Amino acid sequence: LKAESLALVGSQCEKYLSNYHVDKVFVSCKGLDRNAGVTDSNELTALIKQAMLRAGRQKILVVDSSKFDKVSFVNITPVSGVEAIVTNARPSEAWLRYFDDQLFAVIVKFYRIQQGGQLAVLEADVQDRAGDLHHLSDVFFWHSTHSFSGLFL
Repeated sequence: LKAESLALVGSQCEKYLSNYHVDKVFVSCKGLDRNAGVTDSNELTALIKQAMLRAGRQKILVVDSSKFDKVSFVNITPVSGVEAIVTNARPSEAWLRYFDDQLFAVIVKFYRIQQGGQLAVLEADVQDRAGDLHHLSDVFFWHSTHSFSGLFL
């Protein structure tokens, strides 16, 4: 248990997560780069995020705009390893072109994350690879002021 975030990490947590199959996984990161992919500053945390991504059918990266074009210490996944990105501001035109070139689920409007105690509500409109628009709304556990992740059945 990481004291500063109350996040479980380590081999036992990875093993635990390997027993589950979930519909949606939300993960955050410290850096997002077209070449390096999705990166984090802590190896143990990155391993748990990788396990969570393996458990999920729909993989969603939640990242604030300051993380774009940044590379952190350890890889979590290539950008293609997630299906949608939720952020607090419209990505640059270069990023939007990249998402379009990669047939990536593209963010089409502002997203909001509201924190109330230990729960947060996320709402987003996401355009899928086929061009269809979907509204995403979920409640998830917020375990840190700096990063978060969640698994949803």
